[in-house]
Amino acid sequence: MRLYRWLLHNLFAALPATLAPNPTPDELTTRYLYQDSHFVASKGRVKPHAFHPSRQDHKTSVFRITALTEKKIWLLGDIHVAAIVNRKILARAEVSVAHVQSLELRVEPDEPPRRHANIAGWASEKDRLMSQAQELAELATLRLPSKSA
Repeated sequence: MRLYRWLLHNLFAALPATLAPNPTPDELTTRYLYQDSHFVASKGRVKPHAFHPSRQDHKTSVFRITALTEKKIWLLGDIHVAAIVNRKILARAEVSVAHVQSLELRVEPDEPPRRHANIAGWASEKDRLMSQAQELAELATLRLPSKSA
């Protein structure tokens, strides 16, 4: 497993590093989903709970995926999410930085790993937080792995 992760990490090192230090509104982010309770594949819908922030730091982990191919986006998840949580990535929720910002949230770079960021600024009131997560889920695009991957 260590060798596999080392190989993937070195392959991934060849990613373009052309991202601005601060995410711009036209950038895309993705939230990797490894729980089937976070999406409905048959309806192409992301559920709000997929975006709920961590109880530890009140942030939602995402990756900045602008300028990456589909293969590299999925590889990024395999290396930095699936290998860490020891679960298969089932889907991902893609959302633009502009959509995040429209909900009075922000995308903050949080490297390493490369391209990692957090959605921050979640409301402290439960009802408002739930509303933000629901709106973000509605704005998100569900992406499923291709059959050939």
